[in-house]
Amino acid sequence: MPSENDRDALVNEFVQSFPQRAGRFSRVLTRAAHSDFPRGMAQILASVEEEGARSITQLAAQEGVAQPTVTNIIIRLEKLGYATRRKDEADGRKVLVELTPAGREKLRDMRARHSQALRQELASLSEWELRDLVRASEALQRLIERLQKDPSPSDDGDFPA
Repeated sequence: MPSENDRDALVNEFVQSFPQRAGRFSRVLTRAAHSDFPRGMAQILASVEEEGARSITQLAAQEGVAQPTVTNIIIRLEKLGYATRRKDEADGRKVLVELTPAGREKLRDMRARHSQALRQELASLSEWELRDLVRASEALQRLIERLQKDPSPSDDGDFPA
């Protein structure tokens, strides 16, 4: 059983390395998948798909970026035919962002490209390395769920990536 000092050292190592590695992994995977679609736009599409129609305020808070940034992304997504805006039926003052069928197709295509690129690289790993990655992914999912239940405020909502 690890000592408290060992546990603290492990926590510190993860806290120091993971946010940067997660950002780098996302960038490298996007390049490996030969994606020409901006990651910020892809993140907004994925968020709307996962959570359903969202307001710009909700999207900005969820993504940790300013509302004008999200507004500009939504305008670009609309011009590409990937998203639309509509009035909220429950509150006519609120505007909700939704995916179009073309937006859903774009997400499917991007995910397929990412999966293919990842599968190619995973093929070279040993069975033990793959098991370690699966366990790490499961632990990461549990951490994500905990953070979603009790998000702690941060200074600016961004991690250096």
